[in-house]
Amino acid sequence: MISCSLDGVKRVLCLGAHSDDIEIGCGKRVFTPDVIFTHCRHDLHQDHRLVCELTWNTFRNHLIFEYEIPKYDADLRSPNFFVPLSETRARKKVKSLMRYFTTQQNKQWFSEELFYGLMRLRATEAALATRYAEAFYCRKVLLRTTN
Repeated sequence: MISCSLDGVKRVLCLGAHSDDIEIGCGKRVFTPDVIFTHCRHDLHQDHRLVCELTWNTFRNHLIFEYEIPKYDADLRSPNFFVPLSETRARKKVKSLMRYFTTQQNKQWFSEELFYGLMRLRATEAALATRYAEAFYCRKVLLRTTN
């Protein structure tokens, strides 16, 4: 597994089909993000797939990470980019999901156990020392080297 750093990233664009997928932010001027997060192209939810397609159509020369959303469609695959999470950060993420997206809590799949379980599985797949990780799908990456 290759390690890389995103230390130089200053501008991030996050796109999602629904407010409970990810918060969307917009600027009033031209925005050139360093990295973009969008839905996974294999997502079986039609809105998610469309957002992913449009992301790739719009941002052809950008670094794009596709995120996964666990749900009853059983469309999770094998990701190829992992980000370790501390236990504190993982707990903050799950607590925020449960606090801010209360309308989803009536769905059987929306639970703390599911979110912790997926992050634990992804950390195991990446052979990380941390207990938790998030995983993404990255289709294209250009590694620039200095000579």
